[in-house]
Amino acid sequence: MRYAKSLLYGVIVDASESSYRDYANWQLRCPKCGEPIYLIGASKRREHTRLAPKSKQIVLVKSAEVRPSFAHFKSLADATCENFNSQISQVDINRFNAKNREQRLKIYNSRFLEIVGYDKDSMRGCFFNAFKKVNNCNNKAAKAVEKSTATDFLGLAVKFNPEIFKEASRMRLEEIKAEENPLNCVDASFVDEAATKSFLIWLNKLDIDMQTIFVGEAISFLKTNACKAIALQLFELAFHRLALHNKNISNLIDVSKVFSKNQEDEQYTKFIHLCVNELIEIFALTDWVGAIKNGEA
Repeated sequence: MRYAKSLLYGVIVDASESSYRDYANWQLRCPKCGEPIYLIGASKRREHTRLAPKSKQIVLVKSAEVRPSFAHFKSLADATCENFNSQISQVDINRFNAKNREQRLKIYNSRFLEIVGYDKDSMRGCFFNAFKKVNNCNNKAAKAVEKSTATDFLGLAVKFNPEIFKEASRMRLEEIKAEENPLNCVDASFVDEAATKSFLIWLNKLDIDMQTIFVGEAISFLKTNACKAIALQLFELAFHRLALHNKNISNLIDVSKVFSKNQEDEQYTKFIHLCVNELIEIFALTDWVGAIKNGEA
């Protein structure tokens, strides 16, 4: 059979685009009966003779390139199931993938902040308090700046080219996974040992191609009205992360020392871009699959 269904990712996959590692990691099943299947790799068939079962005559089988395919384990599927894949069209595949994508976006709609790691106790008001302290301003002024900055932050993230956003996430993941010690590439100083161990296990099993697909879906969610309602929290999350490892954070939000409008605009633009960069890393390193599985439980 040509196609299989991934229980882990909720997509239909083509045998020609799969590998033996994918078979183990993607939890592939038959799209019709749901039974486990295995991958048969591509091969070259040599020219040979065989005995035809019906005519009992010797026939010549020509050499050919044999495409990769999936097959059932013996006794795990009914006899008609093997032919089911011939009935699957691209329309069916698109419909299945779209349905599962819609289910994932519904989970994002209700649990997005939790999924990306927003912690109200430590992050709520982090920018407001920092800006107020650095610029020695009152609550009203700090609140106005916070509101407009959160809006600009989400606006830039939405306007950011989705393909560039996804490619930046992919490059970051490839960079981290290529490291002998991935912790050299990320700031894990604010998490405990158990969380660090869990992250390394997740990273080792991570499929970058699939993760990029989920990052793309998260980017799509940024454009929804539901995301607009949590723009401030997403901005606080990005700012909190930025402040943890950027020693110049006070200079970036200090407008009292800016001498011209151009300097202020330049500093502000740099700050917003840095926050969006943090969001890219957050999306790249979020366990979207785990969060979705928990949401379906």
